[in-house]
Amino acid sequence: MNTVEYKNYGKCAVFVRGGTKVMVTLDVGPRIVWFGTEDFNFLNEDLDRNVNKGGDYFDENYGKGTTWYLYGGHRVWKSPEDLETYTPDNFPVECKEREWGGSFTCRAGLRIDHTLDIELAEDGSLTVLNTLTNKGEARELSVWGLTVAAKGGTLVLPLNDPVDDLNPVYNVVRWPYNDPEDERLCVGEKFLTLRQTDRPEAIKIVRKKRRGVLRHRGQSDEMGVRAGGRRLRRLLVQLRKLHQRAHPRSGMAFAESDAGQGRKFHYARKVERCGA
Repeated sequence: MNTVEYKNYGKCAVFVRGGTKVMVTLDVGPRIVWFGTEDFNFLNEDLDRNVNKGGDYFDENYGKGTTWYLYGGHRVWKSPEDLETYTPDNFPVECKEREWGGSFTCRAGLRIDHTLDIELAEDGSLTVLNTLTNKGEARELSVWGLTVAAKGGTLVLPLNDPVDDLNPVYNVVRWPYNDPEDERLCVGEKFLTLRQTDRPEAIKIVRKKRRGVLRHRGQSDEMGVRAGGRRLRRLLVQLRKLHQRAHPRSGMAFAESDAGQGRKFHYARKVERCGA
């Protein structure tokens, strides 16, 4: 496994194969902070640490002055979202390396360990297994694999095909802070699109997605994501929901996408339990 010092992320593991370059942080996170070609990164980098969260909860549970940082890129999170979701992963990760990938684990969580396991295939496709390990009492959790894409792109999501004239086709869930007339979001007959702009207000939606191709069109390239089909059988996961958030500083974030076209990005999810 090759490593480099990358910007202000510190040491990162680097994998290059089949025309795809991948970098994973080792001193913080873990985060996949580079996914693309050797010359173009599809992912956002929050180098100024503009997106962060701190306060009493973090002071009491992690130490005074502790802050959670977005960092950018791809991360694994806990759902449902609450303050425990924001584990301050500002420490070196545990790494079990392989020739074309490895397992990267954060143990900073109070009751949960977070693991990204990646494998870069010969054709340049990247498989990511997002894993949460519950270290405490039994409880219901969901794994949230969340990717912050580079600024200036548009999310294109095909809507479900109608079953018949009696059943609904799709649903879009909004958050209280969403503007129903937000010009960044457009819902048509066959596609939903969400553009990232400099508008300061946040927008977040959830939609039940049965199948189709999720595409993020960037300024110079495109990342496609497919749900359904034979090549997903080995991922051991079913697509549950789609989270989409646009932020003026962090770019776009979208979650739980399975497989891809072009620069292929396969996602899987897993929840484990250890302890009593």
